[in-house]
Amino acid sequence: MRTISIAEVDEVGSRITQASEKECRRLPQRMQKLVASYHQMPLLGAVLEALMTGNEDEPALAQEDTGLALLHLKTVIDCLDQ
Repeated sequence: MRTISIAEVDEVGSRITQASEKECRRLPQRMQKLVASYHQMPLLGAVLEALMTGNEDEPALAQEDTGLALLHLKTVIDCLDQ
């Protein structure tokens, strides 16, 4: 079995961080595209509003899993929309 050095682990971590930062910069454009073309936007908006209740003033203070919950619920909406 091959031993992995700390430098190799650091390099992989650095590449993952760079890829994540690149994707984060693309997020606003992707969200605009989603909002413009999504068939169930009023329903998704209501779901998002329910998830964010209590965090309207400070969205950054929402629970950490809010984004994942929104993704799961969007998937359910998409399945029902078929």
